[in-house]
Amino acid sequence: MQYSESCALPNEASVFTAEATATTKAIKTILGMDRDNCAIFSDTQSMVKSFQHFNCSSSSLMREMLLLDCSLRQRGKTLRYIWIKGHANIGFNKEVDRLAKAACNNNDSVENILLPHSE
Repeated sequence: MQYSESCALPNEASVFTAEATATTKAIKTILGMDRDNCAIFSDTQSMVKSFQHFNCSSSSLMREMLLLDCSLRQRGKTLRYIWIKGHANIGFNKEVDRLAKAACNNNDSVENILLPHSE
């Protein structure tokens, strides 16, 4: 099953924040699905690695993702985070890039998020 959703973020948002926002939305979607095994693919390696190196100083967005991830696991669901090489002609990654570019051009639906202090 494939699902897609897009939204624009403030211009000041970093690529990491964009990936973290998308991952948080994906986990929330997965929570509502009737599936036990899911995967989130990202071409941002730092996003995937951040789950391996979480610490208390991580951003509030990372803490939210980890709480959602724990909630999934408590429900018996398995979620894998998989890094894929960007710009390598991977079909669904090209579609994600297309959706991201379309969202950037849609100023009507800018997501209201709290940006980390570093942005």
